[in-house]
Amino acid sequence: METEFLSALLTYINSYSGRGTVVIIKIDKICGLNRRCSWYIYKYMSILERKKLVVKWKKGMWIAEKKNLNEIRSSIVVLLPRRDNKNIYTKR
Repeated sequence: METEFLSALLTYINSYSGRGTVVIIKIDKICGLNRRCSWYIYKYMSILERKKLVVKWKKGMWIAEKKNLNEIRSSIVVLLPRRDNKNIYTKR
């Protein structure tokens, strides 16, 4: 379940193509009214905030510098759950 929320956050960050030096990450743009999604995104953004990759600006809104985006992406990918050797798509 949380994988889809992390994927939504990663998609939001990857789809950003704007001018300037910062990216504004808004929970309502990622999740809409889904409260469970909002809770997970808040949780992950708090982790990124502790790593000093994003800065909380307002409630449900963070600022990330574009130069930190690659590190943010890699941090999100690390949080994604892995299947290890239980991949159902490999042939036996």
